[in-house]
Amino acid sequence: TQYRGSGSTISVPDTVTAIADEALRGTTAERITVPATVRTIGDRAFADARQLKALVFEDTANHPSQLTALGAEVALNTLVLTEITVPSKTASLGEGAFASSGITRLSLPESLTSIPARMAQGTGLLEEVVVGDGVTEIGDSAFRTARELSGLGVRQADGSTAPGFPSSLVTIGQEAFNATGLGSVDLPASVRTIDDRAFYGTGLKEITFQDDDEHPS
Repeated sequence: TQYRGSGSTISVPDTVTAIADEALRGTTAERITVPATVRTIGDRAFADARQLKALVFEDTANHPSQLTALGAEVALNTLVLTEITVPSKTASLGEGAFASSGITRLSLPESLTSIPARMAQGTGLLEEVVVGDGVTEIGDSAFRTARELSGLGVRQADGSTAPGFPSSLVTIGQEAFNATGLGSVDLPASVRTIDDRAFYGTGLKEITFQDDDEHPS
């Protein structure tokens, strides 16, 4: 498929429904626009795009995104990419999706209930991550060495964001928050497993566990 645009801007045509593995790996484009028609994006599709500043997904009321899956390491080593809003229907992210990127803000949709291993590992500038309240799993090394990250924001039913962890969270993987900026953690009663070194190297001063009766139905 030929993608159209100037050397600094690429617009994927709205006839495209899938972007293949490594399709734009190493591109010199500064901006890539993905139309609502795209359903899947393959592994490392935008990896090593070292000049990429904006990755924009069309997702509006008139043109809702059909994207359901983003591949492994899809935006690996995108060093000047600063913000990503994953479209509203995306239910699957591959391992290391945004690892070693320059992102400072990441917004994940309600449809995503599992945060994959290494998703934002090595994102040293990452300060804000917004997730849905239905997340049940945070994978191994998901935020490892995201040193500026002091916590998560959880999207509420009214659209607002509250600091903390999703009320559905069950598993926190090995080294999930290793060497991040967390200073305190208040975990929901739903948590059953915290794997080795999940909070190692954080300078964490306090971990509290909520009781079931703190959040009556």
